[in-house]
Amino acid sequence: MGWLSWFTIGIVSLLAVGIVTIMIAARNAPRPGGLGIVNGRLAACRGPENCVSSQDGMLEPFTYDSNRESARKRLQEIVLSMLRAAVVADESDYLAVTFRSRFFGFIDDVEFQLSTQDRTIHFRSGARQGRSDFNVNRTRIEAIRAEFEE
Repeated sequence: MGWLSWFTIGIVSLLAVGIVTIMIAARNAPRPGGLGIVNGRLAACRGPENCVSSQDGMLEPFTYDSNRESARKRLQEIVLSMLRAAVVADESDYLAVTFRSRFFGFIDDVEFQLSTQDRTIHFRSGARQGRSDFNVNRTRIEAIRAEFEE
């Protein structure tokens, strides 16, 4: 084998090691602190590149006409019908869900706060890692909203 073949094998090997490293890191990313309802609000987004929040003014909250329990159950049905979703907290006024990306297994934390006063559902959807999510969180929230409002 010539030097070009060895060079190609070396580059492919480095790429494979890099991909495996990314996959291991993505699957083991710890849940960020500060999530949940604190002082009546969900956590603020670190930045708009990989997170959307109704309480940061990025998108409007959902609204509902039924009682809070019915709205929470409907919301839970919708998110659990989505691929790679898992409920991590389920309370009367709060629902937390994680979504994993298909290939690398990156985790997004999605939270919903249900208010009985104004019948709104505030949300926060953010990536645990990385600087950009290519609008995955915004697209997911808009899909959940569209199905919720049907």
